[in-house]
Amino acid sequence: MLSCQLKSGKYDLDKTAVAITQLGQCRATNYPPLIRKAIVDAGFEKVPVIGIGGSDNGDQPGFRLNLIKAAPLVVYSTLYGDWLSIFYHAIAVREKNKGEARKLRDLYLEKAKPLVETNNTKG
Repeated sequence: MLSCQLKSGKYDLDKTAVAITQLGQCRATNYPPLIRKAIVDAGFEKVPVIGIGGSDNGDQPGFRLNLIKAAPLVVYSTLYGDWLSIFYHAIAVREKNKGEARKLRDLYLEKAKPLVETNNTKG
């Protein structure tokens, strides 16, 4: 099913990833390497596999996102995005020159990018 979706042409494979949730050290830790092997065998070497879970998965290959460690950044990013959405939609309908609201929104997205990339929740 996954390879059918990847082969469909609906997705830009340079901007696509496969994610699976994992909670703890159980047999689910075997799934990302198995999925990765299946994706490579199907000819999609560029598509990364992301394991999302609440614990460190040791030396398993691939990108890992530990939700417990990432929780503060997720919360602050969500609040920031919500604030930015409210701000943008409030000024977009009132702008005098088309595109001003978008430029301002993009400015604040760019300001947030290095903070997210460095996991800086204080910034």
